Amino acid sequence: MKFHWGTGIALFYTAFVIAMVSMAVRSTQIDIELVQDNYYQHDLDYETFRQKRQNGQLNQNQLRVDQLPESQQLRLQFETPESLRGEVLLYRPSDHRQDLSYPIRIDDRGQMLIPTARIQSGYWRVRVDWESRGVAYFQENELSL
Repeated sequence: MKFHWGTGIALFYTAFVIAMVSMAVRSTQIDIELVQDNYYQHDLDYETFRQKRQNGQLNQNQLRVDQLPESQQLRLQFETPESLRGEVLLYRPSDHRQDLSYPIRIDDRGQMLIPTARIQSGYWRVRVDWESRGVAYFQENELSL
């Protein structure tokens, strides 16, 4: 059998269609996760967030985050514990379903302890969003458990 140029074109287009169909099917099976829910609202509130983050950077002594491996805990030490309220988010960039959120509850020494024994090991970001004495702060720390 002789290979004709028309046969080559037909084989090329057939391979092209098969490749396009397989890529379309594969793209529908991939889970596309957004980094944040309500990202439009987060975008609208960005200026407030930027100010909180700037307050956190200017006053880095307001919060210290330490990992205590011997007791399998994460310690958040606040400098000014009076009139303090906010939230701690343990953010897992690789899988948002593992994110953990805690309201800030501090003891009489200005500390908050978070148990890490049941948290999956790996890379985490500790995002602390709090308000003290009428000033809003945000601080993010990287953590490897």
